[in-house]
Amino acid sequence: MRPLRVTALILTTLAVAAGCSKPKPAAESRAFPDPPPAPEARRVVKSPGGVELPELDPRVEALVMQLPRQRSWALGQLVGAGELAEPAMLALLRSKNLDELQAALSWFTQTKRPNGIEPIVQVLEHSIPAIRQQALEALVAVGAKEYAPEVARRVDDADPTVRARAIEALSRLDPAEAGRVLLPKLEDPDEEVAVEAALALGRVATPELAPELARLAASDHPVTAASALLAARLAKAPLPGATVAAALGAADPRLAQAGARAVPLAPAEARAALWDTALTHARVDVRRSALDARVADEPASALPLLQAAGRDPAPALRLSAANLLGVAAPAGQRAALVAPFLADPDPSVRRAAVARLGQIDEAAAVDALVGRLAAEADATVLGLIPRSLALRKDPRALEPLVGLLEAGKATAEASLALASLTGRTFGQQAEPWRAYLSERAADAPSATTEP
Repeated sequence: MRPLRVTALILTTLAVAAGCSKPKPAAESRAFPDPPPAPEARRVVKSPGGVELPELDPRVEALVMQLPRQRSWALGQLVGAGELAEPAMLALLRSKNLDELQAALSWFTQTKRPNGIEPIVQVLEHSIPAIRQQALEALVAVGAKEYAPEVARRVDDADPTVRARAIEALSRLDPAEAGRVLLPKLEDPDEEVAVEAALALGRVATPELAPELARLAASDHPVTAASALLAARLAKAPLPGATVAAALGAADPRLAQAGARAVPLAPAEARAALWDTALTHARVDVRRSALDARVADEPASALPLLQAAGRDPAPALRLSAANLLGVAAPAGQRAALVAPFLADPDPSVRRAAVARLGQIDEAAAVDALVGRLAAEADATVLGLIPRSLALRKDPRALEPLVGLLEAGKATAEASLALASLTGRTFGQQAEPWRAYLSERAADAPSATTEP
């Protein structure tokens, strides 16, 4: 009986298997479709600093990988890529690698793309002051005015350089509201911060702030008072005559100079006496500041003062006079008024006169410079004369410059000036230049013509 049972079991198994192998009805097949193929896993790419990058254009990805080795070049290419590189730069704003983070901040500063504003604001909390400064510069570049309150909080940063940068940033992002925030920074213990606040207030101060500026200008702290005077001058805010007089009489040289520059802000009835005090001050730097202020405020009346300053025993004052006469004197008279300084006994004054004559568009300027070539004994001053002649683009300078080459003086400067004037490059040897001048003279049209 046992073999029969085994045979029956085998037959039963085969029958079941055969039944299972029958094709399923169409409806049953549709009810259980084949599963879709599994999607390919995205390739995870990380920057050299370990930041996971989004899917990028292969060229952008390659440039990001180059940042640690060729930062300047790679960053320049990424800036040129514009919008294509933005996803990578947004990712690098989260980087803990300083090179990558600074590169991203530089990218947004240069491209001025606004999509990175919020991540940049988060960088303001970075522990390194230099990074916070760069984040402030980026926010100014992209015009993040809506985040001015976050920038305003940085004017009280623990680091003075960050405070100074935040002051400048706030004055540009939100000038209408910056004044009240920045006014107290004139009393900052760090001089750089106080001066930056003064410069910023000079841009944004409104008439309503004038009384506060006057109050701070009378401060017992020299840096605060000098900074307030600077802000008032830039903002053209009026000041009491007594405040300006006190500054002029201060022992601190910075405050006395600020007082000299602030004389135009005093009431008209006090100004004459204040000018007299400033222009005859014992300190040369104060007298120079007074001359600058007088030229800016009353250029017509400054001319005799400048001529008198040209005879002052102090070389620094004569130097200022030479520079200022070149811009304050009436057109057509400037070269004649500056030319006498070419014979000044101090080389620094002569250098200033040579440089200024190179900027004066008058024939007399060329005449004065050419006339000084033979007499000038100082090599530095002599080397400056060809440069100034080249600026004037006057062909009358060609012959004297070749003469310098023949004399073996200032040959490098003379050859460069000749090249600038003629468009030719014959080097520092006199012979080819002399031959060129001869050919030029031969090719020139005759001065006389047949009737």
